[in-house]
Amino acid sequence: MNDRQVIIDRISKLLALSNSSNEHEAALAAERAQDLLEKYNLSMEEIVPSNIGDIINIDGPDWENTFWESVFYNLLAKEYDCRAYTSNGLLKVVGHASDVEVFLQMWVWLKGTIIILAYQDALANKVKPSNKKYIDDFCEGCARRVIFRMKKAKEDRRQQSTGLNALVVRRQSLVDQWCRENLSLRGTAAKKRRHGEGFGRGYEAGDSIHLGQSITGGMKQIK
Repeated sequence: MNDRQVIIDRISKLLALSNSSNEHEAALAAERAQDLLEKYNLSMEEIVPSNIGDIINIDGPDWENTFWESVFYNLLAKEYDCRAYTSNGLLKVVGHASDVEVFLQMWVWLKGTIIILAYQDALANKVKPSNKKYIDDFCEGCARRVIFRMKKAKEDRRQQSTGLNALVVRRQSLVDQWCRENLSLRGTAAKKRRHGEGFGRGYEAGDSIHLGQSITGGMKQIK
């Protein structure tokens, strides 16, 4: 691998980290990616083709096949420029390898955190832990609030890093193109659910989750 390709691969990893929910880590990754583009006089055309063959379609982690997990998995994948779907009861994800890695790490951490908050809330409000409706509603509300916060933070960051926006959009379009050419995904109508009080409590609890969580290894892995 030549030195120029090493720099291109480094930029690809930095772009993935620029979607981190850790605002400091994301901003630093975006800044370094922009610096490398300028320092080595690299164009979008040089960066994007190197990632076409990097798109992967893999099985996701195990899940309990609940509605809230399905919603959260799909919404979170989009925040990391990936596309999620289910096949034969399995969670699947498509995206650039570096994006998929970051997404799956955050999925495991956030899902676990939301579930813990749900049972803590049930205990505090004298709701039986076996009340699946309450727990699932809480988790969905919490998940949707987390996604809302992530979207807002992402929009703010991208307004400050306009130089990278075209590159990010191009990477997203390649994933969508890959899905169209290799998968037969059909859109489904959103299911209507009647939420109980658990949803509202979960939505409020979503503000308590510290989104400054650093991706494992984070910037330290990118030399």
